[in-house]
Formats: sequence, C-alpha cells, structure tokens
Amino acid sequence: MNAIIHYEVILNIALIVLVVCLATYTFTQDMRLKKYKMLLADMQAGNHWHHSKQSKIPASDNRLAA
Repeated sequence: MNAIIHYEVILNIALIVLVVCLATYTFTQDMRLKKYKMLLADMQAGNHWHHSKQSKIPASDNRLAA
C-alpha cells in the first residue's frame, strides 16, 4: 500500500513537471512567433519602400534620356 502511494506521488510530480515544461515551451514559441511576425512586417514595409523608390528612379532616368 505504501509503495502505491509513493508511486502516485512520483507520477503526480512528473506530470506537474511535464505541464510546466510544455507551458514554458509554448510561451517561448509564442514569443518567437510574435518576434518573427514583427520582423517580417518590418521587412515587408522596407521592401515596399524600396520598390516604390525603385519605381521612381527609372521614370526620372527616362526623362533625362529623352
């Protein structure tokens, strides 16, 4: 009987540790995803500015060439 109680206590502690580890992992991945999304949005905003800047340059070159 005493061995069964110790087994259940050890099993409960192991499950609690597992839940804490999974919660920490999920939180960390969520933070990484948010950071990646912000970085991607910044890169897309920078690329949009870069494309609009590039689209203006050939127009001025064409006026100079004509």
